Amino acid sequence: MAHANARTTIRTRTEIGMLRASGLSLRQIAVLFGTSAPTVSKWAKRFAAGESLQDRSSRPRRMPRLTAPEVAKIVLEARRESGLGPAMLQGYLGIAASTIHKILHRAGVSRPPRPEREPANRYERDRPGELVHVDVKKLGRIGARVSDFLCERRRCQSMVGSRSSKWILRAW
Repeated sequence: MAHANARTTIRTRTEIGMLRASGLSLRQIAVLFGTSAPTVSKWAKRFAAGESLQDRSSRPRRMPRLTAPEVAKIVLEARRESGLGPAMLQGYLGIAASTIHKILHRAGVSRPPRPEREPANRYERDRPGELVHVDVKKLGRIGARVSDFLCERRRCQSMVGSRSSKWILRAW
């Protein structure tokens, strides 16, 4: 299936191939479908060869720099025996942690399985709200002035007009 923003779909690609087979030029077909001549040429050639008109995978056919299977086997064996992650295995094996992670991820063992949890302790009550508990406490009054709030009124009485109390009020 063509991707969502493709100019051509499987149906239009088939039409391109049939129009090219009937003798229309690449430029005429390109103008008709609003694409470029190289695009029309590509789909016409695939149609003529009987190939699939689906989008091809962007994955490379070969990966010459892929880690050797022997090395991957050593990494997986070390993981199985020790249970260590890539950062710790790096020191033992002398292989980069990123390479170890890719090997483990490809093998599907990059994350250790989660430990089993105990089942939750659930209970039901006879009436809704049976376990609700409310505490009531009488709160003291907070003074009307900010200076009363910042320090005890008796102790700071002499400081109300002083320089230090202004600094306290500005910082507040």
